Amino acid sequence: MAIAWASPLRRLLAAAGASARSFHSQPYQAKVGVAEILNGGVGKGVEAHDAKVESAVGGDSQRLLESCSARTLRLKKLGIPCKHINTTVAGDAEAADEWVRGVRANAPRGGRLIVGLDCEWKPKCHPSDPPNKVATLQLCTGTSCLILQLLYVSPFPASVRSLLGDPSVRFVGIGVGEDVAKLENGYGVTCAAPVDLQGKCNRRLGRYDGNRGLRLSGFAKKRRLGLSDFAREILGVAMEKSMTVTRSNWENSKLDDEQVRYACIDAYVSYSLGEKLLTN
Repeated sequence: MAIAWASPLRRLLAAAGASARSFHSQPYQAKVGVAEILNGGVGKGVEAHDAKVESAVGGDSQRLLESCSARTLRLKKLGIPCKHINTTVAGDAEAADEWVRGVRANAPRGGRLIVGLDCEWKPKCHPSDPPNKVATLQLCTGTSCLILQLLYVSPFPASVRSLLGDPSVRFVGIGVGEDVAKLENGYGVTCAAPVDLQGKCNRRLGRYDGNRGLRLSGFAKKRRLGLSDFAREILGVAMEKSMTVTRSNWENSKLDDEQVRYACIDAYVSYSLGEKLLTN
């Protein structure tokens, strides 16, 4: 589901009313390209392939053409079931409202909506420093993703608050409890139906789940698995996550292509795991 561009008049009015804001903090759309489905799987010598991030900054058509860029995303072509993730990057309540309206309009009838949820924040400079607030909230359902730059939108968008507070919407992720706790502590926002997929992923792999008392395998003794591990083992998708991006400054008014790609893929994989584990 692609989110439609704002009308020229709406963009003009928004620019006139926010002249003090940096151009970089205005909403724009990015198309994150993902490798198509091929056969093969983990341990079968699957080759790495390219996918592209095509960034389109909001503005007139000439600016759109001039600003389009591509950056290589190294993924192993295993089993991720889409070609592109249509992503809205915004520190703007109006853009967030538009994304939520699109999600609501395309929600499945008779079933509960599943949304991948992830957050990023600026790392602490020193262990004794207080924790930083959530800088970006990523929400993904299907092939539509919102990256909301919370430090640049005030008040917290009512539509996003309402979506998070809807008990019929399941917000899924690995360790999602920490994310929703930081949202509540930093912004007073409550998530009504968070679903941490850690236990379900462990059970799918026959690993130990402390809450369920399942058998501890030799593999499970080595370390706690994270999103990348579950993506590989359950979805057959190899994610290459750079620690440089992980520890980058998520408070920047303009996120670079690498940050957009990273944030989008995390939310999309969380959604894909939820879709697979909660509907099958």
